[in-house]
Amino acid sequence: MLNGIIHLTLVFILQCSVKTVSLDIFFEQEKCFLENCQSTLTLGVPYPICGTDNKPYRNWISLDCANVCAKQYGFEIRGNFKGSCPGKANADYYWSNRKIIHAYQGK
Repeated sequence: MLNGIIHLTLVFILQCSVKTVSLDIFFEQEKCFLENCQSTLTLGVPYPICGTDNKPYRNWISLDCANVCAKQYGFEIRGNFKGSCPGKANADYYWSNRKIIHAYQGK
């Protein structure tokens, strides 16, 4: 009984602590994106169907490629954000603006 309580407590603590990850890990991921996802980068291509302003979006990378990097650190990029096209992630959001943490949710 006591072992069960200790186990559940540890699981709870570990699950909660996953959210607080050192920013160093995110900068490591940034390196991973730059080194491995360049071939999927699309610069300055307009995606009018993805936003209401009809402006060209810059620096989109494949969501699958981004997730290869993210999963190395136990994270996953889910869905689209910032008006992104399906299957693409806005790379500016990751490495230019350094707002990496907002693009991730713990597994």
